[in-house]
Amino acid sequence: MKKKIEQLLRQALINNGKMEYALFEYELKEHIDYWYKGLKRDKEELVFIVTENRGHVAMLLITKDKEIYVNEDAREFLAQEWEGEVYKKNMKRLIPMIAEDLTNDILAVNGVKVAPSYIDNIFSQRSKNKKIISSLEKMIKSYQEKNKGLLSDKNSY
Repeated sequence: MKKKIEQLLRQALINNGKMEYALFEYELKEHIDYWYKGLKRDKEELVFIVTENRGHVAMLLITKDKEIYVNEDAREFLAQEWEGEVYKKNMKRLIPMIAEDLTNDILAVNGVKVAPSYIDNIFSQRSKNKKIISSLEKMIKSYQEKNKGLLSDKNSY
């Protein structure tokens, strides 16, 4: 059962398959206020919920401003939030856990916190610094090799 649900989720969430609005109305719509309160309490940027029933998939996404996105719109919004391949990578990680919850008759509720942009800058700056340091180390080594006989040995004083 879990493998079948995983397959359905991959089709709907990664391969842009169709989702069922009636399933959203049947299983998700009535809980929007409850999940929004949890989002606010946990200080999350957004929360998304996925369900499956009889081969149909539905998705709900709620932002911290209480904007509501359903099914394909929710998938598109989340894909824009998790730019590029990050969306697919995250979904590939989440789908087995979502399927496990759904197999156990638990709605898969996923809160998302977004790291501030300065954290991204720290990591990108760290990467740039590594490249600069590596380049400087190569230049020093090259200089030392070229001037091997001319440089004094630190132990010769």
